[in-house]
Amino acid sequence: MEFLPVLVDIENAPCLIVGGGLVAERKIETIIDYCPKIEVVSPKVTDYIRKLNEEGKIIWHKRNFEKSDIDGKFIVFVATDDIALNKEIARICKEKRIIVNCVKPGLSGNCIMPSFSNCDGMIISVSTLGQFPLIAKKFREEMEERAEKYRKLLNLLVPYREHLLTLSTDSNYNKKLWHDFFSYPVMEKLEEGNLEEVNKYIRDFFKKIGF
Repeated sequence: MEFLPVLVDIENAPCLIVGGGLVAERKIETIIDYCPKIEVVSPKVTDYIRKLNEEGKIIWHKRNFEKSDIDGKFIVFVATDDIALNKEIARICKEKRIIVNCVKPGLSGNCIMPSFSNCDGMIISVSTLGQFPLIAKKFREEMEERAEKYRKLLNLLVPYREHLLTLSTDSNYNKKLWHDFFSYPVMEKLEEGNLEEVNKYIRDFFKKIGF
């Protein structure tokens, strides 16, 4: 089975969590900041999930899963202790073309949650296709340490983004533009901490192309 890595906007999207234990809790913690409409189906839930329900941040249905629960949902996270039930829910979701992430067995769904971090306009994401999550997390943490200079560069380039989008639709032109841009040791200078020197280079570079 092959998985296509994508970034998905789930703001106001109807999301269902089946299960109310610690795994379900972690799923909610992962997605709640992206503002989906979360519903939880489980006879019992953790104190954290109960508190979110009391605060009106999610809706908790205190009962077992019913097939109609997935109707109208954009994405479903299956996180119960019952492997047979998990597989059945995943199967139903796939039949209805609903995005489904299944904790156990990990490849029963059609969506895998990678280990990721989101900061300063850069998302770092690593996946081992659900096989070794801790290894994915470790690799992602190492990438975060190395990514600081790229985040600095992104922040310096933000003021020029709209102008760049209007320059040309010719991919060859854009490729040459960035080739010329990186003919200067931008990344090395950032790694050395020469932020102002890089900023001056960026200003001069874009001035030459009519910014």
